[in-house]
Amino acid sequence: MIKRAAKPISLLLAALLAVCLSMGAFSEGIEDWADEQPSLKLWDEGELVARLQYELAACGLYRGEQSGVFDGATFRAVKALQERLGVAVDGVYGPKTHAAYISAVETGELTPDYPYMHELEGLIIGIDPGHQHEADLELEPSSPLNSELKKIRMTEGSVGVRTGVNEQSINLAVALCLASLLEERGATVVLTRTDSDVDLSNMERAELMNEAGVDIWVRIHCNFSTEDDTAGARVLIPAGVANVSIAYNSARLGYCIINEFCEATGAVMLAPHFMTDQTGFNWSRYPVVTLEMGYLSNSVSDLKLCSEAYQMTCAEGIFHGIISYFEDLDPIDHETGGQD
Repeated sequence: MIKRAAKPISLLLAALLAVCLSMGAFSEGIEDWADEQPSLKLWDEGELVARLQYELAACGLYRGEQSGVFDGATFRAVKALQERLGVAVDGVYGPKTHAAYISAVETGELTPDYPYMHELEGLIIGIDPGHQHEADLELEPSSPLNSELKKIRMTEGSVGVRTGVNEQSINLAVALCLASLLEERGATVVLTRTDSDVDLSNMERAELMNEAGVDIWVRIHCNFSTEDDTAGARVLIPAGVANVSIAYNSARLGYCIINEFCEATGAVMLAPHFMTDQTGFNWSRYPVVTLEMGYLSNSVSDLKLCSEAYQMTCAEGIFHGIISYFEDLDPIDHETGGQD
C-alpha cells in the first residue's frame, strides 16, 4: 500500500521495471508459455512461433517474415541465439533456451531492439499527476478569456474512505509508471511533478505544458462521491470554449484513453464530461484530457487504487490509449492540434 509520503523515485522505477519489460510482443505471453507450448521446433506453426520470430528479429538474428511458421531461417536463428546464450545448440526453442533468453534480457546481456520501442520518437507527451502535498487556496484566473473568473489554485484532492491514502500519492505512482512505458517507446515525457512537495497551480501546470510544446498531455486524478457505491472511470474533455483548436483532438484522445483504460482495468466506463470550467483545460494550447481513474469514496475502488499492481494496470491502460491515439492520428491533425 502506498503511504502518504511518496516512495523515492528510484525505488518506484525499480518496482515498475517488470511492467516495462513485459511490453514486448513476445514477452507478453511469458508467464503462460510453458502451459501453452513448452518447446518450438522445425515446422511448428502458430502465434508463439510468430512471437519468437519477432524476438529473434529484434536480436538481429532473423530477417524473414514473422509468418508463424518455424522454417529453416527460424531454425538457424534459434541456433545462433543458443550459441550466444551458451546453451545446447539444437535449434529447438525449449524451456531452457527460453529461461536463458529472459535472463539475458533482464540482466542486459542481450538488448533486443524492438521496432515498437521507437514508435513514439519525436513526440513530447505531458503527464500531470493531480494535486500535491499541500493545497493552495489562493485564487487564480480560470480562463485567459476572462480574468475576473477565478478558481482555487490547487485543491487538496480526495482521500481514500477505507485506506486514508491521499489521492496525490496514487496519481503520482500511476504517472511514474506511465512515464516509464512512454519513454521505453521513445517519447520525451514532461511531468509536472515527480514528488508531492511542490506548489504548482492548475494554470501553472498548463503553462508548463505550453512551454514544453507537448503534443498531448494527460491529467491523472481519482474521483469522490457522496454516494459510497458510485464506481467507474470517467474522462473529462475540454468543451473548446477557451481554445477551440484543441477540442477535436482532445475529444479523440479522451475516447482512446477511456476505452483502453476500461479494457485494461475492467472499470465501468462512465459517460465523458465536456468541461468549460477546468483551469488546466482553459489555459492549455495543446490537446489535453483528465482521467478520473476511480472513486476513492467507494471502499472497493479505494483498495484497488492503492494497490501497486492495479496502479501498474492503470498506467498500461492509459499508455495503450495514447498509442491508439497516435496510431490513428492524421499528420495534419498532429501538426495543427485540431481539424483544418
